Formats: sequence, C-alpha cells, structure tokens
Amino acid sequence: MPDVFAAADALYRNALDIWWVLPLSIAVMVGSTVLLPWLIIQMPPDYFVKGHRHPLARRERHWALHVALVLGKNVLGLVMVLAGVAMLALPGQGVLTILAGLMVMDFPGKYRIEGAIIRRPAVLKGLNWIRRRAHKPPLIPPPRHPWRDEHE
Repeated sequence: MPDVFAAADALYRNALDIWWVLPLSIAVMVGSTVLLPWLIIQMPPDYFVKGHRHPLARRERHWALHVALVLGKNVLGLVMVLAGVAMLALPGQGVLTILAGLMVMDFPGKYRIEGAIIRRPAVLKGLNWIRRRAHKPPLIPPPRHPWRDEHE
C-alpha cells in the first residue's frame, strides 16, 4: 500500500510536467474511434491491389509548400505509427492505427509492409467489418508475391 501512496504523491508533485497527457489521450481516442474508421471507409476496395499509388502530387504549388505538405504528411504518419505501437499495450486499435500511419507516409518498402499487415486474417477481417457496417464492398487483399504477378 505504501507504493500506491508514493505513486500518487509523485503524480501530484509532477502534475504540471505531464499536463499534455489528457489532451493527447482525448486526441488518440477521437482519432481511433472516428477518424480511423472514416479513412477505412473512404479507401477503394482495390487499394492494396494497385501496384503503385500516386504520391502527394506537386501540381502548381510553390516548392516550399510542397515540401511542407510532404513533411507534414510523413510526420502525421509517424505520429500515427507511434500511437499505434503504444495502443498495442494500451486501449485502442493498435494494428489498424499502425496500418493507417504507414498508408499516410512515403518511404521505400512501404507497399510490402502494408501488404504483409493487410494479409493477416484478423486485420483484414477487422477492416472489412468496418466497411460492411458502412455498406461498402470488402477490401481485396494484395497477392502474396506482387512482383511474380507483374512478370507472369
């Protein structure tokens, strides 16, 4: 019992140092219960089957704006991946949040990692359950070896 009192006392003394925990918890809760399902519903059914998806198009933007958007997108994806890793031990949709974070980011090998995650039966079942509730067609998982399918 003294350990509980010591922990409560330490929390009370350091309350100002951890002021950010409550807003972060609320943001993660909203993100995992509202934003994540919305993103899953918006994906086309063949999202994971397409060979290469288009990165953030430059269009007619100033180069600085383009760099800022790409950096912002990758930072958002990294935050989502880190939040998903934390949710593996904490309440939340950890694997789905990691997958969504990876989908937002741009890096080499991204499509292979996404494919490996989405081919897991439990992950695909969870994604398609969300889509079914929104009356959307199920996601088509990528082939096991996409490079073989392209060259045959």
